[in-house]
Amino acid sequence: MNSQEKYDQALRYLKGDGIPRDIKEAVRLLIDVEKEGIVGAKYYLAELHLFNQISEADPKEAIRLFEEYLEIRPDDSDAMCYLCKLYCDWKKPEQWNPERGLIWLERFEHAIKKKGGRAGLEFGACDWLGDIYATGGMKRDRVKRIDNVSFQEIETAIEYLELAVTKGETIGVPNEYLDHLRNYLAVQKKRLEAGKNYEQSLEQLLCY
Repeated sequence: MNSQEKYDQALRYLKGDGIPRDIKEAVRLLIDVEKEGIVGAKYYLAELHLFNQISEADPKEAIRLFEEYLEIRPDDSDAMCYLCKLYCDWKKPEQWNPERGLIWLERFEHAIKKKGGRAGLEFGACDWLGDIYATGGMKRDRVKRIDNVSFQEIETAIEYLELAVTKGETIGVPNEYLDHLRNYLAVQKKRLEAGKNYEQSLEQLLCY
């Protein structure tokens, strides 16, 4: 088989498309064709590392592959979102780099705006992005970052969380998790309202 044929076969193994799903064989073929210059193989290998579906999964290898992929396919918003997720995961200090994560988040927002907006995003992306904006996950100071979240960031969090709830209802996300999301969304709305009311009160005091 040539490189393209091996790549196509790898995706069939990966997705169980017409043949039994075989992640190990898919990975073997993807590694081969990635070395042979098939760009898409970088994306799928990076995903497998990210979601721990490959032996000796390595988030740093996922980052390397996604960034190399984006050098060739610079408009892929999914890869940008994954990079932001990888860099903003402060629970994994070996890869944590919120400044780099913010760069990819800004590029992601620009890319999806060009594609027509956020409506086409999947549930998982909306859920995670809502949380990253609400908690200031792209900021360095983990202790103070939530207090440093701007009104605009909370508003963006609310938009993503509302999308997540809608999409979750459509695809059948368990009610227990949807209730958690609805409560989290309600908290962000109250937080925004309280913050704006407080700011307005300060402005009124300064006028006297």
